[in-house]
Amino acid sequence: MAEPMAMEVEPASADSKPVPRPLAFNVLHLIKTAQAQHGGRYGDYQRYRRYCSARLRRLFRSLRFLHGKGKYQRKALEPHTVSDVRHLHIPLFSAERAWAYAMELKQAISEAGSAAAAQAAFARKRAHLLRRLARAARWADGFSRLCAARADSKTALEAEAYASYMWGTVLMERETDFDTALQKFSRARTVYEQLGRVGDVEEQMLCRQRAEEMDPSIRFCRYKMGAQAPNAASSAAADAASNLLDLSVHEGPGADLLQSKLEAVMEEARSREAASLAELDWLGRKYSVLNAKTRVCILKAQQLEAEVASADVANDRRLNLYDKIFVAYHDAKRLIRDDMVAAGGAEDVKEQLAALERAVSCLVLQRTIDRNLLLVHGAKSRLERQQQQGGQGGQQQGQGKGKGGGDEGKKGKREKGREEKDREKPARPEDLIRLYDTLLQNASDLSDLAASGRDARAEEKALGAQLEANRACYQACRAFYVALAYQAAGKDAEAYVVFGRAAADAEEAGKGLQKLQEGTGAQAGKDSKGKGKGKATDKASEQAAEEREVQEVVARSKVQRCVIHARATLEAIKAKDPATVEKGVAELSLRGKDKQVDAKYMTENLNEFVSAITLDSTPGSKLVPHIARVPPPFQAVPCRPIVLDTALNAINFPDLEGRAKKEGKKGGGLFSSFWGGARS
Repeated sequence: MAEPMAMEVEPASADSKPVPRPLAFNVLHLIKTAQAQHGGRYGDYQRYRRYCSARLRRLFRSLRFLHGKGKYQRKALEPHTVSDVRHLHIPLFSAERAWAYAMELKQAISEAGSAAAAQAAFARKRAHLLRRLARAARWADGFSRLCAARADSKTALEAEAYASYMWGTVLMERETDFDTALQKFSRARTVYEQLGRVGDVEEQMLCRQRAEEMDPSIRFCRYKMGAQAPNAASSAAADAASNLLDLSVHEGPGADLLQSKLEAVMEEARSREAASLAELDWLGRKYSVLNAKTRVCILKAQQLEAEVASADVANDRRLNLYDKIFVAYHDAKRLIRDDMVAAGGAEDVKEQLAALERAVSCLVLQRTIDRNLLLVHGAKSRLERQQQQGGQGGQQQGQGKGKGGGDEGKKGKREKGREEKDREKPARPEDLIRLYDTLLQNASDLSDLAASGRDARAEEKALGAQLEANRACYQACRAFYVALAYQAAGKDAEAYVVFGRAAADAEEAGKGLQKLQEGTGAQAGKDSKGKGKGKATDKASEQAAEEREVQEVVARSKVQRCVIHARATLEAIKAKDPATVEKGVAELSLRGKDKQVDAKYMTENLNEFVSAITLDSTPGSKLVPHIARVPPPFQAVPCRPIVLDTALNAINFPDLEGRAKKEGKKGGGLFSSFWGGARS
């Protein structure tokens, strides 16, 4: 028997080790969550930096990755030493800590004043800022190399995009190589766009949001590259400068670096354009603007006003722009007051500056009215949507109860959760009352301020008439929402009276607006040959919108009065005999009954719910509804009885002299005997 052949087995080498499993975690989700929970969401970078330091200490202790007991000895993190995903968190949060420190320094630089000491500190803080950003970029590079060696492909791509974003931020802040910065931002954006197509919904949303956050930086780098080109066309540069306002829309962690640079570039562009702005035109008057800084502030406000007037701007964005407009105008007023103090005894200059300050104050009040009107429209829309949803909620709830089923119940829960997530801020009539109170005060202040000049021009008189008409409209709308507040509180009597007041005020306001619109139409005909055609058309459209609003207030007030009156009547009848109401309403129909028709009319039998429409189903019937007697029947009028006293003279009454009491004869006085008087 042959011996079996022995199996040849190669001896295991001592150097061969099992291949470690690649690590994986969501880099962007980890960063965004940490920033949102520890101050980065609200710009509190100092708090976020402290959190990163505390987390690094916890990581070092939990991983036993300590840097010596007494003296600090830096311990390098190599790919072969990475055995846990927490090892990769060390370079990531080190980069985040350095980046947060840089953002904190950037905020300190932005809040610094214009004094000489502040300028000296600015240079030191800026150098410190650049060093911290460079350190964050180097930590991000180390993180990217470790992920490329020890993590899976998705985590490695996220780390590469993170490092590219950090280096792009460093180069943009240094302002030395915008071409390379553009390449870094573009590469990071491309990676995040590709990652936004894989993973779950939350990861895709985060990646797309990160890609959109880089768009302003990319556009800014392109703008700077075009501005630094030696043969750049002036028109292209002007178009790029005009588009810088769009870049300031983006917000979020890390946007402060870009915002400060955008402000600097926009200030330079405004300074160049402000040289041609020598006068401020308001209501036909021209006010000289001598201070260059004041011209820059006014020009900034005018540019923001032009952006507000554009149709493709959301309401939230408009509100933010209004806040910036107010800041610009208030800065202009502060500079004007400083110039008045510096003018000393020059009365002519002071008078000119006072007129300019009055014009700027009027502009501030006008924009305040516009902003409050925007808030009013938003609150009205929310209130109307809530009323519609409240009316439809009961029907949908009843339909949902009748269907049942496990799958439909789950769908209802998901839809309910989505609705609660997207639920907007509730609106109440009290909110609109406060807004209209503010509008009334603003209109009164603007009217007083515009009429405070020495000689009133036609434009100022027209503005006063417009403000009076607007105040009447605001008063009517305010009364309407006061009535709604009473109605919501269950005070129907007060609501009924105030609805009547609102309708009367709205009718008066409509008459005033109609007269004003006729005057505006005549003025528009005069201005059609000149430059004021567009403004007159805008005023006419605004007045037409206000007139429609007033008419709506009149109609809604009358409807609400009818509803309140009907409800009160029904409640009064229910209080007397609820069973009669239920029985009568149940028996109401458009068809007559087989029994003989009651001879009573509806106006004579209002306390009973009996159908007055008695239609017979037989053909050729000539029965008519019994609503009221036409013409009404005659009724006897009771007369006052006539009483005559002519029989009194013919009656002989009996003699009563015998029954009358006889009076005795009176005696004389004390001295009557001396004069011959007798005693009784």
